[in-house]
Amino acid sequence: MMQGMTRDNAIANVALEYKETWWLAWLHLRRARTLHFNKAYLILDGARVDFQDITALKRRIARWPFRRRGYGQLWVQFRIGPEWHDIAYVMEDHDVNAFGHSINNAIATWINERLIQLELRKTQLIEKVEEVYNPLRYVRHSSATRLIREQQKEYADLQAQWQSTSLHSGLTKEQRGQAAASLARLEGLAGHFNDMAAARETHNKTYAADMKIAEGGYFRTVESSELTEEQIASVLTFEDATLVLAAAGSGKSSCIVAKIGFALKSGLFNDGEILALAYNKDAAKSLADRLNVKLERALGRKVHVKSKTFHSFGLSVMVEHYGESYEPKVLEEDKGEEGRFLKDTISTLLETDARFRGALAEWLLLVPYDDPQPIGVAGDLEQCAQLYEDCCREKIRAKRDKQKKYYEPSIPTLDVNLHVRSLEERSIANWLMLRGVAFEYEKLDWDGAKRLGMSRRPYKPDFTYEWTVKLTNEKTKTIRVVHEHFALDSDGRAPSWMGGDEYAKQAQTKRHMFARWCKEPSEKRLIFIETTSAQYRDGSIWTHLENALRGVGLKLSEPSPELYKKAIASFRESTDLEKLIIDFVLRFKESGLTQNEVEAEASQQSHPYRTKLFLRVAFEVFQAYQRSLKKAERIDYADMLRDALSLLQDKRVLTPFRFVLVDEFQDISRLRATLVRSVLDQGSDDSIVFCVGDDWQTINRFAGSDVGIFTGIGTYFNRHVAQVKLRKTFRCADGIAQISRELVLRNASQLQKEVTAYAAKLPNCVRVVFHQGNDRARLETVIAELDQIAVTGRQLELAKPTVKILMRTTADTTAPRGFESEEVAKNLRARYAKRLQLDVQSVHGSKGLEADFVILVGLDSGFRGFPDERPPEPLLDLVLPKLQDLNEEERRLFYVGLTRARHQVVVLADGEAPSEYALELWELAQNYGFIECVDGGLNRKPCPKCKVGSLRTRPNSSISRCTRSVRCGYQARNRSD
Repeated sequence: MMQGMTRDNAIANVALEYKETWWLAWLHLRRARTLHFNKAYLILDGARVDFQDITALKRRIARWPFRRRGYGQLWVQFRIGPEWHDIAYVMEDHDVNAFGHSINNAIATWINERLIQLELRKTQLIEKVEEVYNPLRYVRHSSATRLIREQQKEYADLQAQWQSTSLHSGLTKEQRGQAAASLARLEGLAGHFNDMAAARETHNKTYAADMKIAEGGYFRTVESSELTEEQIASVLTFEDATLVLAAAGSGKSSCIVAKIGFALKSGLFNDGEILALAYNKDAAKSLADRLNVKLERALGRKVHVKSKTFHSFGLSVMVEHYGESYEPKVLEEDKGEEGRFLKDTISTLLETDARFRGALAEWLLLVPYDDPQPIGVAGDLEQCAQLYEDCCREKIRAKRDKQKKYYEPSIPTLDVNLHVRSLEERSIANWLMLRGVAFEYEKLDWDGAKRLGMSRRPYKPDFTYEWTVKLTNEKTKTIRVVHEHFALDSDGRAPSWMGGDEYAKQAQTKRHMFARWCKEPSEKRLIFIETTSAQYRDGSIWTHLENALRGVGLKLSEPSPELYKKAIASFRESTDLEKLIIDFVLRFKESGLTQNEVEAEASQQSHPYRTKLFLRVAFEVFQAYQRSLKKAERIDYADMLRDALSLLQDKRVLTPFRFVLVDEFQDISRLRATLVRSVLDQGSDDSIVFCVGDDWQTINRFAGSDVGIFTGIGTYFNRHVAQVKLRKTFRCADGIAQISRELVLRNASQLQKEVTAYAAKLPNCVRVVFHQGNDRARLETVIAELDQIAVTGRQLELAKPTVKILMRTTADTTAPRGFESEEVAKNLRARYAKRLQLDVQSVHGSKGLEADFVILVGLDSGFRGFPDERPPEPLLDLVLPKLQDLNEEERRLFYVGLTRARHQVVVLADGEAPSEYALELWELAQNYGFIECVDGGLNRKPCPKCKVGSLRTRPNSSISRCTRSVRCGYQARNRSD
């Protein structure tokens, strides 16, 4: 054995060392070379080299003079990083053999162990992939993403390890084949890590195709009718969030029943893990009954799936937390208990809280109503002012005194003998009375008229203050202050509905005239002051006016307690303003918003001062309401959701539900959606949500329904969404389906979907009838249409056709003229009792229902029309979902009305003032033969601006307005000359 080398046969495969003698090192003209190896690696001249980096190990014949002395070479080629190296060791022949044999054995052992280890890792990776991409399961986005997050590094490392191992020179032919096969298998997994979307799509398509065949019998029999391809697709889609876009009458409930049954049948979820949520007791009970009957038959066992309303689910969470003995007394919304409880709360505050009375009186006196914003531009300033006054009067539902001339002011104030022309002037007049300031409204001023160039009529400034002061010489002098209130914004501009530039120019003319006039010597001292709409809206008007009046010598008293009492008394007599407070409090509770969020939003409103005064009142009522509920040991419906949400978010209650289904998802509100999200968040990795609805039927914004949650479901739930569309309606004739789709999609925010339907049995499945504008003509037209429907029903072989007479609203203050009374509906039902199954209701009330024929009454323009032209109350907008367009929900409501009909829908409109929807149908009749239009012999004056609407003149008005006012807004003055 050569000096410097040790070897022990017992541990030959564990450790061998070699070091060249001094003379070998001298012959190589370098330091002595060393070699050490054990079972895992070599150390070559001090550098560690793993077995996987050794690319060659050979025995070579040594050069002279070593060859003659019985020496050979052990040549090692290896890699360190990207660089290749080789070293030749000179040693005795028997040691070359011994070292080579031992190292080769160690490498072979290492290769074998490495292949076993890599094969095990590969098998484990494949099992994890196959666990996700199970051919009997739908692959969710989150599952595939989690697989990548957890195994991507392992996959890349394993692929690299197999790649490097397959190139090792020590592999046998069999081992090379094994390595190649493993690399190929890993390559087959590439799509799952590098192109997840394609891998999921391929897998889920194959899964769906296989399941449709394997479960064909289930899909044919689970419901009364065989499921359609689209319904089956919705049943087989188990995404993190699945949104089913369902056309009206497309079988949404069948999807939910079949979905739950399939989830149970395939073992995806247990009964106790499934929660189906509905919006009312009837819907929840109906779904529960269908699940019990249909799934018991389909699955051969009882089903114990929870079907609840949102509120009953919230209550169950509270019972889970407080114990089975917890039985709260709930104010019943349907019976109006919430409203009555709030009325009592307000009454108590009025009797006991002076601070509340003061805040309420201030709001009532100064800014109880929002200013109307008329649409369009009238012909002159007088016309603008008249239209604005009409809108103000309608805003506060003040009837014009029949004794008044049409040109006399008609807006009432606290003084029953004083009427003004606008709501802003009403507030100023009330404030002046409150502070004890004597004034005259629109006092005639012929001198001012002459200076302004008004030759035929006097100038009438808004407010005039006049008083006499004693001079030092015991003489007296009269001081007259003229106060003009201009409808100008902070930049001095007037709105278009008030005349725009022409109005602003007139205001400037008055300023210049008074600037000159006030400097002229006179026995009377003349002073001019002004206020603006901008000051009124931000609330600075009162400080400005007080300083201005004090500055000219007028004395102001402290606010009059008597007028405060008078304002409170008027509040007790009025229902509208109290209802506004009650509606706000209830909507606020149901919104899920905080007081800070509402107040932050309020600062951005166009009338922040009104909002500020109102919120001071409304939140005081809210706090008192909450205290009263607690004292009475009662809760309301919103508390069921809010308290349950708190318990779930804080994890004080843990829910077992992992599969949540929401029916009528278009009606989802923020608070309800947050409640659903809190359930899902408790099992974020293994929970899913299935939502079925139609964003085209989102018509309950007043109850918090937010179409933005529907269209942005992925963002709100923070989940990947799969959309499935149910495009086939089983209800409507194809013409009704086609035209209703076209009309609703004129809303920019609606989701697109095609709708298919059965062929119409009637050539005129949509009928538009324009009638005279009086009440009698409307009723006579309805009767004529019902008579015709009775005949048509017999032609269709309908034993007793069902008919729905639908109106936008049935309230007596907003129902179409002639249909304000329930007596009308009662008489119609009695008249046709033997021939027709007749029902009269609002479009809102008809949602989810259907009939053979539908008559839509009141497609007129105006405040009783459809769409409703009344602007929304900005104060309620603070706690209601945002609208992109004021008309968008009205258009969805029209869609709901149209799609209640199976065979024919009849639209009735005032021919002198039809709504824009009736006119749109008139337009579309030019392209669709199934729309029949009956003009009723009316001579319509087409609007010169939009060419679609017609011009209408209101009674006692010289203004003609386009009936398409929501979209067009054209107005013109009727001139007899």
